[in-house]
Amino acid sequence: AIYTYQALVLAANGTCVLMVDHTDGSAPMVERIDGSILAYDHGPANECYIEKKTDYVDYVRTRRAQVDHRVEEVLSSLRALLDLDRRDVPDLLSAGVSFVGRLD
Repeated sequence: AIYTYQALVLAANGTCVLMVDHTDGSAPMVERIDGSILAYDHGPANECYIEKKTDYVDYVRTRRAQVDHRVEEVLSSLRALLDLDRRDVPDLLSAGVSFVGRLD
């Protein structure tokens, strides 16, 4: 809720806000485009610390894979934002909205 509030305040003051959903299982909850819910994945921590099925090295590898996934999500989002500054999106343009040259 605090992140949403911060984003709304920034946007209300004219700042372009980019909020990235992390779909690697590390976010508390993510609603996908199709409406389905991706819940937090307790597996890696539970398997390492509670169930003792995996050792710490495997846990770190799993978490590293999640971080790598997050990096790709952020980079993909940034590329999309930069693309909005370079060219119009037909659906937005038909609604009279263009960000070309405005995201500096």
